[in-house]
Amino acid sequence: MTLQKRPLRKRRSTRRRQAARCTVRGCTRRPYRAGLPFCGTHLMARIDAEARRRVFDRDERCQDDRVHVCAGPLQWAHLISRGYRGVRHMLDNGVVLCAGAHTYYTTRPLQWQEFCLRRLGSERWAELEALALEVASGRAKFDMVQTAKNMGVIE
Repeated sequence: MTLQKRPLRKRRSTRRRQAARCTVRGCTRRPYRAGLPFCGTHLMARIDAEARRRVFDRDERCQDDRVHVCAGPLQWAHLISRGYRGVRHMLDNGVVLCAGAHTYYTTRPLQWQEFCLRRLGSERWAELEALALEVASGRAKFDMVQTAKNMGVIE
């Protein structure tokens, strides 16, 4: 039995273009938009971190106005769920709570609503809800890149 000789494969004369990648170590996803250093997941994480930092700078302690003993570490809480991207990073939508207060309000939605109304007032609360619903329904668009620029995450 003889081995058949095959011709060697030719090398490409020009190198293949490498697609841009997210700059976070180990991430292989493409950037969110051309010219950006991060994929959508890591861009959102950077925006979240900046919004959290700003809320913690503003509120240095638990903002729960009930008489209680703070339990656990301080946490960043959203008045309107962070699933509503239109208001997720707004400072008015963020508050610092201790872990005990955060758990208390998470399991008691009516008390949470009262807390939000006391904190913001009914007028501002209605504006925040309207903006959240406007983006959620598709009447307005959430622009993650513009949000990142406004917060100084990217240039």
